[in-house]
Parts: sequence; C-alpha cells; structure tokens
Amino acid sequence: MFKQIRLFFSYLKVEYIGIRNRIRFNHYKRKADNLHKTTGKRYHVIPNGSGGLMVVDNTFIDIYNKEAKGKAQKITIDKLLKASYYSTSVEGLNRKKK
Repeated sequence: MFKQIRLFFSYLKVEYIGIRNRIRFNHYKRKADNLHKTTGKRYHVIPNGSGGLMVVDNTFIDIYNKEAKGKAQKITIDKLLKASYYSTSVEGLNRKKK
C-alpha cells in the first residue's frame, strides 16, 4: 500500500517538473520571438549553467569568447546552434527598414 502511494507521488512529481519545464520553455520562446520582432536579429534559447534557460543573440559568441580566454573552448555559431533548444527564423535579418 505504501509502495503504491510512494509511486503515485513520484509520478506526480515527474509530471509537475515536466509541465513546469514546458511552461518555462514556452515563456523563453515567446521572449525570443518578441525580441526578434522588435529588433530583427536572430535569437536563440540556450541552457545556462545553473539549469535554467536564457535568450541570446549572435553577439553572445563574441562576449563569451572574450571572457573565456584560455579557460574554456571558444564557441562558434555551429556550436551555438547545436546547443540551442529554439532559434528564431532568419527571415527578419534581411527585412527592409522603414
């Protein structure tokens, strides 16, 4: 009886974590899309070191490479795209300004 209750609560915990992560991902995805609409740059949703997510653009590569002199491996656009969970479209990069 107690084993079934324990299994049920562990199932609820896993479901809660999954729902929370989906909501968090959708929030950051919306944030990236809104930034893309306002600036026209390409944005990426990537994991940060503490288990969360963050929205970055391509200037993140330059800043990261300047700070990581010799400590870590330099990042390229290909590595950023592989690490990203979501990237905005490229269409806005070539739009005409009014």
